[in-house]
Amino acid sequence: MAGVALLKVDGQLGQGLTESEREVAERALVAPAMRLQIGPWDPTPLARHGRSAFGLLLVAGTLSHTLTLGGRTTSHLVGPGDVLRPWAESDITCPGLTGDAWTVVAPSVVALFDRRLIALSARWPSVLVELANRSARQLNRLSLQVAVARIPRIDDRLLVLFWRIAQRWGRVTPEGVLIPLPLTHEVIASLVAASRPPVSTALAQLSREGLLQRTREGWVMDREVETRLAAELDGEETQQPSLSRVPG
Repeated sequence: MAGVALLKVDGQLGQGLTESEREVAERALVAPAMRLQIGPWDPTPLARHGRSAFGLLLVAGTLSHTLTLGGRTTSHLVGPGDVLRPWAESDITCPGLTGDAWTVVAPSVVALFDRRLIALSARWPSVLVELANRSARQLNRLSLQVAVARIPRIDDRLLVLFWRIAQRWGRVTPEGVLIPLPLTHEVIASLVAASRPPVSTALAQLSREGLLQRTREGWVMDREVETRLAAELDGEETQQPSLSRVPG
């Protein structure tokens, strides 16, 4: 695997360092890295490198982790700066759990934070603290995703999903907020814990309303989505679903 200087590609890792400390740490903290192409990804070969490692740092790109339970899939996205240990033995056991898969959504680069880097980072504890903070933030995002899946109406679920994704991956354009990810209807359905047909129906309705548009570059979200969500979700318990608001 090629090497990558972690503090050069991920400046936030060195936010707790002085300028002189950072210069030394940039030269020292060079991690083995590999490029991943779009499509299914089997991370198990990395286990021989990383059973004693802190984990992988996603330097660039986007990954999706999907579980299949009772024939229905749920997914979450992993983005730049996130930490993962995809080779770790899972403690999840449940009747009907038939799938546990990783997919590369956009071309990605992962860096292995191995035992050598852990030892080197002991000189700069703030680096390890930042990695721990990121793991905690990832857990918070997963908790929010569970809450999103409990929203009764699929159109609202989709808008919250895209609003959250836009916060991390989006960029403002004259047409709205561009989310440059090739998310298919099937992937989107798994992200909101719903089946694909009603998700496709809801996406078509949101497109007609001008709130979400699929383009060659990804998806464009109208900048008024946040305003609509505030109004819709505040009155969630008193409103009845319409035909365009299909229950999941």
